Amino acid sequence: MYTGTAAWFPKGTQLQYSATSGGSMTTIAEIDKVNRTGAKRDMADASNFESGDIKEWIPLMRDEGDVDFEGNWLPQDATQQGLQTQYTSGALTYFKIVLPSPQGSLSFNGYVIEPPFMPTLDLKAQAKFACKIKITGDVTQGS
Repeated sequence: MYTGTAAWFPKGTQLQYSATSGGSMTTIAEIDKVNRTGAKRDMADASNFESGDIKEWIPLMRDEGDVDFEGNWLPQDATQQGLQTQYTSGALTYFKIVLPSPQGSLSFNGYVIEPPFMPTLDLKAQAKFACKIKITGDVTQGS
């Protein structure tokens, strides 16, 4: 018997980062959108003369994709400035998306590949920024 949807509202979600493994996590201020894109597994065509007329495929390496996020641009905010520092240095950064209770979290390592200080300025809206992280390694789900 259907008892209703299990859908949930992402209000309260936090995107956090640390410049060091196991270091104190910093919550990025005023994020309003997080989107993971581009995760895929490469495949190799392993077809051969004995395959007949149907292609055969084998799995190769995974690419965990990117995390794009947006928020209200706060040029004097230390949490947003820290992302610019990570971009400039090219340093591996440790990220965590903390979902509202009881949804858990997602953790991953990555590089800031599009910096936050390229804002969108529009007279009809608040100042916004966008940033992109290239994931390297696994994405792990926590409770």
